[in-house]
Amino acid sequence: MYQRVKLDYLSFESIRYWRNKQPEQGSSFVSLTKEVSHFLIVILCLLIPVLSYSQVGHAVFPSKEEVGSLNTIEMAEVDTSIIEPLTIETVEAELAYLKEKYRKDYKVLIGLDNHYTAFFGQNTHFWGAKLGLELFQGYRMGFGAYYMPKKIAITPVLLEGAKDTTYRKFSMHYYNTFMEFIFIRNFRWELALPFSLGYGIAEVERWQYPTTGLRPTDGKWIPGKDIGMFVGNFALNAHYKIFSWVGLGFGIGWRQMIGGNEEVQRNMSGATLAYKIKIFPHYLYRSLFKKEKILEEKGDYRWKKYMKKNLKRLKGEMKR
Repeated sequence: MYQRVKLDYLSFESIRYWRNKQPEQGSSFVSLTKEVSHFLIVILCLLIPVLSYSQVGHAVFPSKEEVGSLNTIEMAEVDTSIIEPLTIETVEAELAYLKEKYRKDYKVLIGLDNHYTAFFGQNTHFWGAKLGLELFQGYRMGFGAYYMPKKIAITPVLLEGAKDTTYRKFSMHYYNTFMEFIFIRNFRWELALPFSLGYGIAEVERWQYPTTGLRPTDGKWIPGKDIGMFVGNFALNAHYKIFSWVGLGFGIGWRQMIGGNEEVQRNMSGATLAYKIKIFPHYLYRSLFKKEKILEEKGDYRWKKYMKKNLKRLKGEMKR
């Protein structure tokens, strides 16, 4: 109340001041503009509460005739299984319905699978891509191809008690088949356990020293004998969706070389670390054109979680 009276007083004083003020000699158009702007600001402050109230709206109640006509409308059938107290049968039926609703026998899988690792104690990374199928929303299988763009330089080491003075560089590419088990999945999270087995080739280059009389730096790298070996991988991968169509992926695993040169096998086996940005084209399309589908899926995941919680509770009550 005080604030309103104060504003009214300010507006009245501004009007009286504006009307009764005598122009002084040398007054300019700028001073008049400043007074008008002050007056408009006061008027706007008074109108804001009125405009805000007009946006709220008022409830419209039906007439007696409209209320009476409701008795003639045929009511739709209501699924009373949700209204009635939950039982194990109704909960299992709801879970079976949700499972069948989102069940897909197969889905094409195309993706990138870059990861970081260490060879001979040096950090490097692999570029990878995979193609396959996702089956029954619980398994993935397919083929992958990987390439290490950065070559690892190896300093001479002792081999079998002799001094090895040969400098070498390694790079590698390999192909594999993979199988992935998805054991946790909801709208935001996914946790999976992939296994893979393939065959790769370690490409070797060795340093050729110059002939007598030339500087050591005048030597050159020449191709060496490639080393073939089997490559096995297993890991624990996860991703989290920031939005429905984009998320962060991360994983940790182990790569094991089998066969080939003993030195390469020992130094190329080791832990792997993966982190990536994942794009989900299907959800990107829905977020642009079918947002209601995303809202429906979110609700179904919450309903599924609620039903699983009640199923566990009901089974516990039966055992008592």
